[in-house]
Amino acid sequence: MRPWSATGQRRFADLAVQGGAACVSEPWRPSHRPRVQALLRWLGRSQTLAGRPQPSPPLTDLLSFTSARAMFTQIGLPRKLADEASLSYAFMVNPRSPMWMGFADQQTAGTAAADTVTFRGSSLTTAKSGSYFDHGAVQQLSHVLMDLQQFYGVDDAGVPGDDASFTERVQYMFRSTPPPSPGNADQITDGGGPAFLPNTFQGTDDALLSAQGRGTPDGERRIGHLSCLQRSSRTADGRPLHVRMDGPGYAPWTYRTDPPSPSWSSRCSSRVPTSSPRCAGTRPRSTWRRPTASRRTRTGWSGS
Repeated sequence: MRPWSATGQRRFADLAVQGGAACVSEPWRPSHRPRVQALLRWLGRSQTLAGRPQPSPPLTDLLSFTSARAMFTQIGLPRKLADEASLSYAFMVNPRSPMWMGFADQQTAGTAAADTVTFRGSSLTTAKSGSYFDHGAVQQLSHVLMDLQQFYGVDDAGVPGDDASFTERVQYMFRSTPPPSPGNADQITDGGGPAFLPNTFQGTDDALLSAQGRGTPDGERRIGHLSCLQRSSRTADGRPLHVRMDGPGYAPWTYRTDPPSPSWSSRCSSRVPTSSPRCAGTRPRSTWRRPTASRRTRTGWSGS
């Protein structure tokens, strides 16, 4: 895979993704760890479940279990990891954010009630009470490769570039109509602004207005990640249609950049009542390159 890159930006060379990889995901409490490990062993042909003999499903022709990884999150965890790894942009990662991009939003305004995303409770399917799998939902999984050095706009020595300011980053992550916060006087250190911002629904045409430069700073045509997602992740009256399960992730990926650069993978997931483009559909700045008229694009994740 060879994503597009604008002139002067780091170019991602051929991306080597593990072939035949699969993901088995479920949110668990730490106390559930032994049960999770036992379940994975059973799926991997241990023939034992809950301490008793139980034939494992015949998955050997479909899956090969090679490793398991536990994901977790914590306020300020990405900054702690960035400092420990001496990353060039560590000083720009907000020490309050649970996400690598330095932003988070208010989950209370950005997630639905559990029953709303079930096949029965969403009113978007034919399922009724008592139907098979009526309390079920679709779980969307996303695995994003992020060039965080480019997102934060610093060079290898950690010197910020012209578009490293908080006001620029927050518009790509949220919206430009208007930006949700002007940030601090110091736009760089510790993220340059607040980590937690309101998750406001401004209508399904918010992205269109941004693309037209209506209501944006200086009339610039800049589309925010959040406003794009809200074209399809909300009901007509603004209620979310998903339950989010965000996780920052921290894992070097097997790929090469030109010039070489360490970048990290991020994982996010959500429960939805029907197939949805969220998370995989529209992203603001960093690794997924698409040509734009003037500005570089960056990739990240913030809920909608």
